[in-house]
Amino acid sequence: MKPITPLLYTHPTHQPIAFPPERRQELRRALDANELDHIEFDAVTFDATIPNANHIGFKPDQLDAFAASFATKPFLRDHDTDHIDSRDGIIHASAHQNGQFVQRIRITTRRGMQDYLEGKIDRFSVAWNFSAIECTICGGNWME
Repeated sequence: MKPITPLLYTHPTHQPIAFPPERRQELRRALDANELDHIEFDAVTFDATIPNANHIGFKPDQLDAFAASFATKPFLRDHDTDHIDSRDGIIHASAHQNGQFVQRIRITTRRGMQDYLEGKIDRFSVAWNFSAIECTICGGNWME
């Protein structure tokens, strides 16, 4: 049996598609003609200045390392890490910039590219596993 690991998510961050309709049409034609290998773009995937649904924050001195930990990881269309069909590409780079995580994402699946071009992939969220949560009142482990 697979061990249960706590997993938390953030609220999705809206990232409008930043290219003109003509470019989107050009990319759709290339995808339909099987001439498109991947789509690469930058996205804000996390904003530490916005409260998340879990009421959990991160220590400011840990944000650089946390952001960097996403580089080279799979880009998932959802938070389902158990199924390969959730994977649509890779996160090439990830950095913390002024409270936000900015990631360079490369979508490589036909389904992912089509969904991105149709505007279905336009909100981003990070997920993380944890072993302890520090209470800001008493300093103890909130999980105990």
